[in-house]
Amino acid sequence: MADNRTTYPPLNKSLVPVKGSPKKSRSWLKGFAVVLAVAVVQGLIFSGLWVSQVWTKTPLVGLVVDEANLPIVDAIVTTQGKTTITDEEGRYKIENLQYGQSEIAVEAPGYNSITGVANLELRTGGEFETQLTAEVFGTIAGVVRISGEDDVDYSSIEVRINDDLIAVDNLGRFESPQLELGQVRLEIKAPEVKEYTQLLDVKQGPIDIGDVVLGIDRAKIVQVQDWYTGE
Repeated sequence: MADNRTTYPPLNKSLVPVKGSPKKSRSWLKGFAVVLAVAVVQGLIFSGLWVSQVWTKTPLVGLVVDEANLPIVDAIVTTQGKTTITDEEGRYKIENLQYGQSEIAVEAPGYNSITGVANLELRTGGEFETQLTAEVFGTIAGVVRISGEDDVDYSSIEVRINDDLIAVDNLGRFESPQLELGQVRLEIKAPEVKEYTQLLDVKQGPIDIGDVVLGIDRAKIVQVQDWYTGE
């Protein structure tokens, strides 16, 4: 009996597409999974930091007054490296602070500065009200005179209080800037006169010590003459 089946030529394997290796496919999937996992972890870390930054920040409000409970305007309030000033009602507000114990510094021109601690609650914040006391100062004024001399070159006179140089006008008058209360040392020097030194008690307000009369120092004059003549 004759075989009627069709005979086909041999298959050319070079024309048949070859599928990727299963091992290579699995390696690519693992790499993708690693990259995805790293991205997810970074996202979680970033979101956690963002949440911590947002939800751990809190405000501080307060009031600064003087001894008469009147508001102090433009008082400087500093905490956690942030600074603000008080408004016309003596009030202030600092936002975005870290919650917990916070040290606060308050200062204003003409007042004694103060530091304190406030407890800043999470999200609700904290409050710090304080009263500043006025700085108390005194001044010392006087007039330098040279005994027996009318025509004096006052520019050559040196007045010092606790080593700080005090200006003397062309009439010999001097006045110190504001001084803290307590004892100070007054020194007056001039060519050919005896040096003057006195301890003074500074009290609140101006103190006028009147005329300070300096006597001629004959020894200095002799020394100058000897230097000039060479004898």
